[in-house]
Amino acid sequence: MKDTLKSFGKILSISLLIAVLIIGVLFSLQNQVLVTVDLLLFSPIEGTLAFWILASFALGVLISLLVLSLLYLRIQKRNIQLTLKVRSLQRQLDNNQTTK
Repeated sequence: MKDTLKSFGKILSISLLIAVLIIGVLFSLQNQVLVTVDLLLFSPIEGTLAFWILASFALGVLISLLVLSLLYLRIQKRNIQLTLKVRSLQRQLDNNQTTK
């Protein structure tokens, strides 16, 4: 049963990846209009509309992953601190119970 669920999960993941790739290709084929983007620090850059939209999406995903990674590390650090505190308190409790 567990192996069946793992294979189903892999098949579902692969199917989702293929669907996203197909949608991305169709999106880029439909948006071939050249646009000029004037960034503040750079001279105007020309590229297709699909490129700029997909680049913006990718940049957003990368920034989100960075922020979530930092939050995850912060939570892990707090978890380790609390675990150490619990162990310390457990030792103190054990010491108090053995001395009585």
